[in-house]
Amino acid sequence: MLNWKSISLLAAILALAGCTQPSQSEADAQQAQVSSEQASVNGEVWYRERIALPDHAKLIITLEDVARQDVATDVIATEMLVLDKQQPWAFNLNYDAAKITEKGRYVLRARIEVDGQLKFINTTSIPAFNNSDKAVRIMVSSVAQKSAPVATAALENTYWKLDTLNGKTIKTAAKQKEINFVLHAQESKVVGFSGCNKFFGQYTVDAKNNAFTFSPLMSTKMACINQDFNEHDFLSALSKTTKYKVNGQKLNFFTAEGKVLVSFSAVYLY
Repeated sequence: MLNWKSISLLAAILALAGCTQPSQSEADAQQAQVSSEQASVNGEVWYRERIALPDHAKLIITLEDVARQDVATDVIATEMLVLDKQQPWAFNLNYDAAKITEKGRYVLRARIEVDGQLKFINTTSIPAFNNSDKAVRIMVSSVAQKSAPVATAALENTYWKLDTLNGKTIKTAAKQKEINFVLHAQESKVVGFSGCNKFFGQYTVDAKNNAFTFSPLMSTKMACINQDFNEHDFLSALSKTTKYKVNGQKLNFFTAEGKVLVSFSAVYLY
């Protein structure tokens, strides 16, 4: 039989539990608040070329804040799709709405890769939020056109593969990703791969005087084993660049004294 002390203690415990446990309506409100932080942007990706991609090609969509030019792009969300059918490809990119601010400038970037190599990318800035109910359409372009090669490759929006570094020929081993970069003219941004890590940054070009400089480059911090190529030397060479010259399908970067630092070849993927 419970005495009066036991009854009082039990009543106190029940009262405390009633105070600390939220009601059903409060729980529903909390869940609604959490759910309201999630949002999505819908759209489709397509290209003009009459080319069929292999069924293991990958489409990567990113939502990025490019408001600040002095720091690396802030990636808000990423979605990767395996392209098991032909274009156009629909996407539904989920993101955290709490990360969207009035000061941001948000764009969508789309790229298609096959076996780790870039094949297509959008070359114009695509606003992520167009203030309409219509889905966003992103047209991607081949990194370079094999079917209609030009006498002189364009410096920007071309996929450049490393040939030499400080006078030494660089060869890519089988099944390894080649060292490369692309200069995105729309945002004056360089994005590339340096042997183990991805690198990125801004650049300035004066075509009239063949002047070219990179801003301080940043990179990911992956540790790679059995890495023979010296990424530091490569990025250091890029940072010393003051001049450039495109001769046919070749690109050279020079020091102020005219010494060749690195050379590249334009790669035509299609």
